[in-house]
Amino acid sequence: MQTFRTPLQVLAFDPAPASIRCIAQTECQLHFITPLDPNTASPATSFWLPAASAREIGESEVARGVLAGDYDVLLCWTLEQVQTAASWNLPKLFAPQCMLSTLAGISGMARRHAVGPLQKILDGIDIVYLSDKQRKNWQLDGQVVAWGLDINEFSL
Repeated sequence: MQTFRTPLQVLAFDPAPASIRCIAQTECQLHFITPLDPNTASPATSFWLPAASAREIGESEVARGVLAGDYDVLLCWTLEQVQTAASWNLPKLFAPQCMLSTLAGISGMARRHAVGPLQKILDGIDIVYLSDKQRKNWQLDGQVVAWGLDINEFSL
C-alpha cells in the first residue's frame, strides 16, 4: 500500500476545469505544468483557484520532479495528457470532462469499438467520472465523484 505525504502533492496539466476548485479545497498542494508554448495555456487559469493552493511549474522542470518523487499523483483531464505522461513513474488519475461520444464524435456501435484501444491507453490508470451517465458513456470501469460547485462562492 502506498503512503502519501500531507498535504498530497498533485501534478496537473491544466487548472481550467471547474472541478479543480473542489480538488483545491481538499488542501492538497497543486502543481500546474506551465506549457513552453504560451499559446497553449488555458485562458481561465486563475478563475477557479485560490492562489495559495497552486504552484506553477515549467515543462522543463517536470521530468526532474517526477524522477525525484516530488509528486504523489498526476491528474489528467484529456487522453492527450495521459499519453504525454505514459512513461512518468507516478500514479495517474484520469478525470474526463466530457462524454466519450462528444470527445470522439462517435456514438452507438462505433463507440463500443473504441473502448478496446482506450482500455490499452488507460491501463493502470484510475478513472474518475463526474456522473454515472458519463461512466456508462465511456464504458470503462471507474469511480463516480460528483464534484459540484458551491454557488454561494460566486457573487451575482
